[in-house]
Amino acid sequence: RRGCPSMRNTIVACALATASAAVPAFPLQFVATVETTAHLVDKSKPYPPWKKRIKLAYDYLNKRARADVLEGLDAGKNFTRRYDTKQDYVTTGGTFPSCQRSYLGERMPLPKIPEDAAKQSSGALIDDEPHDEYRVEVPELDRVRVWVSAATGRPRRLTNENWVDGRWVALMTY
Repeated sequence: RRGCPSMRNTIVACALATASAAVPAFPLQFVATVETTAHLVDKSKPYPPWKKRIKLAYDYLNKRARADVLEGLDAGKNFTRRYDTKQDYVTTGGTFPSCQRSYLGERMPLPKIPEDAAKQSSGALIDDEPHDEYRVEVPELDRVRVWVSAATGRPRRLTNENWVDGRWVALMTY
C-alpha cells in the first residue's frame, strides 16, 4: 500500500501553494518615516549616532525621491533626487542655508523584494499586528529579513544580518 491518497494530495497541494506564494509587491509610490538602527554602534556614546529618522517620499513612477533627515547624522538636511532630470540636490536651512546640486547618472532603483525571498513562518508581532517574514540568505555569510504586514501586504521592517562566529548578528534595521 502506498499510503493514504488524500494525505498525499494534501501534502502536494500545500507544497505547491507554498512554492507558488508570490513575494508581496513593494509600492511604487509612498511616503513613510523610516527609522534606521545601527546595532553595532555603542549606544552609550553620542557619536556616531546609532539611530536615524528620515521622512521619505518615494515616487518610482515619476522618478523622484526626497529624504528629509529628522534625527541623527545629517539631521536638518534634505536630499532630493530627480532621476527624471538627472539632478541630485542637498539642501540645509537654518542660519547658513545652502543648496548643492550635482549630476545624477544612475538609474532609479526599483523598490522590490527579491523573487527568491523565502517566506518564513507567519505571525511575528510588530506593534501588536501580525507580520509575515521573508528571507534572502547566503548561508553562513549574509541574510536580509523583511517583515510584511499580514493585513496590508506592505513592507514594515527590514534587517540585514551577517554570520559572525557561528551566529547571525544584526547590523542594520530599517
